[in-house]
Amino acid sequence: MAALLRELAGSPCLCISQLEVRARLRSGGIRGLIIAHTDRDGRSTLALVSEVRRDFPDVYVLAYGELGKTPSSAFTAMIRAGAHEMLQFPIDDSRSALEDLIKTANRTNVSAQVYDAIADSLDPVARPLVQLYLRGADGPVPVIEAAIQLGVHRKTLRNRMDAVGLPAPADLRAWCRLFLAARLMDEPGRTVESVALELDFASGSALRNLLRRRTGLAPYQLREAGGLRCLVERFDAECAQRRAGLLPPNEHEDGDEDEATPGEREVGVPTVALPSRVAEPASRATRRVAPRRVRADDARTAP
Repeated sequence: MAALLRELAGSPCLCISQLEVRARLRSGGIRGLIIAHTDRDGRSTLALVSEVRRDFPDVYVLAYGELGKTPSSAFTAMIRAGAHEMLQFPIDDSRSALEDLIKTANRTNVSAQVYDAIADSLDPVARPLVQLYLRGADGPVPVIEAAIQLGVHRKTLRNRMDAVGLPAPADLRAWCRLFLAARLMDEPGRTVESVALELDFASGSALRNLLRRRTGLAPYQLREAGGLRCLVERFDAECAQRRAGLLPPNEHEDGDEDEATPGEREVGVPTVALPSRVAEPASRATRRVAPRRVRADDARTAP
């Protein structure tokens, strides 16, 4: 396990004593920690996990245990104390499994920080949708899928956002992706390309273009203006204008339009062509079928 961790860039530190944990945190540059439910002296680490989460919110924590030796109650207690994910040896003792755990834990931690930063800007009716968008670890969640997970129709989502003066669901999704990007770009050594890759943008250029369309800022300008804090202020200003009637109503008919222009379109909701029976002044034998573009999500729900 230790050898594998050394091979993975940006991997968490495996610590076996509470003194080691505190020493590594004081040294800085730590993105994550792997902590067992007891240290090598047999003392509980629950208070330590809570301390790390309280004093070092940028650091994610993996609860470590051995299959057949570590009781499930220990994992449960570690999660309640603040650990983000469980790492079980030897189940997770492979590169792919460990990489997935690290990615999930880091995304969970970053999403929680972003939500805390923007929660005051959100009406309670919008918070479940925003939380869903922020924790979408497998890429941007299509609006129709978000509606299904929340148990409502996609038009109901749009109407709810209209009623509280928030952007349409697809626009809110774009803002959430930018919030996550701004938070990640606040980390030392982060490049736009690495952030775009982590958030499943098609390229660094796609992230830059989305940021410029929403805020008029380039990534370096966003960093200089305060990063995530600046972005939240821009979002608040747009919502205030919307509530004051200074912006037009949400225009997305189904709330599932892509935020990218055709030349910058990201991998997201594909489109397919289906025939439309539009009659022309001609006989049935010579009638032509005109294609129309619809979203794949609509195609899947078509009778």
